[in-house]
Amino acid sequence: MFTPPNAAPSMSVTTASIKVLPAPTSPVRIEPVSIASTEPWALTVRATNTTGESVLGFKLVAFVVTAEGFGRGYQTAPTWRTLAAGASVVSLIQLKDLRVGPTDHVVIGLQSAGSGSKTVSAEVPDMLSRARLIAKGEPDPGAATSSAGFATFGDCDAGFCAQERTACMAACNSQGCPMQSYSCNRTECSFTCTCGVKCV
Repeated sequence: MFTPPNAAPSMSVTTASIKVLPAPTSPVRIEPVSIASTEPWALTVRATNTTGESVLGFKLVAFVVTAEGFGRGYQTAPTWRTLAAGASVVSLIQLKDLRVGPTDHVVIGLQSAGSGSKTVSAEVPDMLSRARLIAKGEPDPGAATSSAGFATFGDCDAGFCAQERTACMAACNSQGCPMQSYSCNRTECSFTCTCGVKCV
């Protein structure tokens, strides 16, 4: 679980809304709890295992998107190792290095969750595309059915940081902007990606 730093909050205030990327077939249900109204911004979410067996290695992603649908960047939470059947946990995601404007939307979604030798996972560029639609109030094509597919389960292996950096560049490039910054913590299986200034 991430804990925000003990720095004194600045005078910056956000009234950003929290939205969820629908994933009807996901084994984990995500519910927003709160977002800090001042810096350092942190998002609190509740994750519930809706299945009758343990879910392994699930990962949440929070996207910061303007009301016009421009993705400022995104942050992953450290990977949860195990979530027992029917259990709920509250996760605090620190939005490191991401600026959250007063009319922005923070869109959260489940990037991956596994059980046994399989995991359900979604590609970050696809998730960002859906987050941009949701922020603009447009129909989400992934709302009726999960956009996630099945792949072999791999828990933060040696190529994790390089793979997510490539995904960060692809997500930013998908909206016509270069990647501005990227940081990765393989120990926590988490990373932060920020896209450059609006250039579309």
